Amino acid sequence: MKEYKFKTPRNSKRVMPSKIARRAETETLTGYIDGVKASNLEERFATAVSRYATFRFKMPIGMPGEPGWKELDFLLLSRGTLTAVEIDDTTFIHRGENSGQDPDDLARIAGLQELGVNVDKIIHIDNTKVSTKESADATARSLFA
Repeated sequence: MKEYKFKTPRNSKRVMPSKIARRAETETLTGYIDGVKASNLEERFATAVSRYATFRFKMPIGMPGEPGWKELDFLLLSRGTLTAVEIDDTTFIHRGENSGQDPDDLARIAGLQELGVNVDKIIHIDNTKVSTKESADATARSLFA
């Protein structure tokens, strides 16, 4: 009986990729920080600042729903120093560079001091400084490193 041989192509060249394509690291935003609803800007800042400080997100000042009730975006603790931070979406709000503290900030500071939290000012960070992962990292580094 005759043996059957399978034909193999003579010019078979395996095509191998010269470089393995690496996926770019994608940013995953959930819309929540510690179970509390957050904007993309707030979540991006929280991720960046968590390397340098512990924080409380959406800290109520006063009784929610009562007159004069306020909320602070972030109260940060780094190296024994408390820092109050508000993330501002400046696409809707226009605040001049030299406008100083606004009445809401003064009310928040007074409310924090009643709670025993000693802060002198509230740092406002506009959306351009936390619009990307890289800019948020740079902002957090400039504040705390």
